[in-house]
Amino acid sequence: MSFFTSLIYYPIDEQILLIKALIATEAGENLCWSELDSKHTLIPLALNLANDYSLKETEVELKNEIKSLIKKYPLSALYTDIYNNFLTDDAEYTVAVFDGFCKYHLEKCIDNPKNFPEFEFPVNQAFPEEILVLLNLRIRAGLDNNMISHPLISPYLPFINQKHIDLDIMLNEQKNI
Repeated sequence: MSFFTSLIYYPIDEQILLIKALIATEAGENLCWSELDSKHTLIPLALNLANDYSLKETEVELKNEIKSLIKKYPLSALYTDIYNNFLTDDAEYTVAVFDGFCKYHLEKCIDNPKNFPEFEFPVNQAFPEEILVLLNLRIRAGLDNNMISHPLISPYLPFINQKHIDLDIMLNEQKNI
């Protein structure tokens, strides 16, 4: 499970666990973020989302650590544009933002032996969760996604566009067990 998926479906405490695990990988020896293609895309996107949407009421130390990593690993120009504009109510610009995001995702599915591809595994190629989380946040903000259509995300839109998706589905189901 990734942080992007947790932001859509899981309670805040599980989101915090995942963001702490992500932060721990940066400090670890097994994986060097500076070698990853995603150091200016997926990783800072997760950090920005955590900072802006998940950690509004959590410990100050964690927020400071996230802000420090955001400075160290800033979003690329494309991801900055996407992040700054995904909540726009301008339908034409919204279509352009998400179309560009989908094209970028597909371009980064191509295996390149010189680096670590952002979407190396088939599940990451076919399930564009970094895009779907932003679409879900648009729905939570009361914005319309009906004008957005791209073959990469079209199969998921009926599920993302449902208003009830922002409820704590997993927690409610766990209570019934």
